[in-house]
Formats: sequence, structure tokens, C-alpha cells
Amino acid sequence: LALLRLACESLTDYEAHRDAIRRDGAVTTGRDGQPRAHPLIPAARDARAACMAALKALGLEQATTPKRR
Repeated sequence: LALLRLACESLTDYEAHRDAIRRDGAVTTGRDGQPRAHPLIPAARDARAACMAALKALGLEQATTPKRR
């Protein structure tokens, strides 16, 4: 049950991060005005990886892979 919970929580985090990145744009402005990658991109990547690892451990990775958009 812990792995399933981890998969679900990670997927929820991934979707929230993805939505924020879409809303704000993948490139943001740094404090000195320079363009930089959205700060949630690494968090989204890590949440997706955690979800995929948990699904793989449960033997469910092929049927439920979150699609990249």
C-alpha cells in the first residue's frame, strides 16, 4: 500500500508542477533579468521519476505511464 500511495502522491505533485510550468512558461526571468528555466522543472522531473519507480515496483509501469506533453 505504501508504494501505491507514493505513486499517487508523486503523480499529484507532478501534475501540479506541470500545470504551474504551463501557466508560467518554461522560461522565467531571474532576479537579474536573465532568462532561466522554471524553478519547478527539476521538481516535476523528480516527481515523475518517483511515480514511475513506484509503478515499476508494483509491476504497473506499462499500463499507467504518465504521458509527456
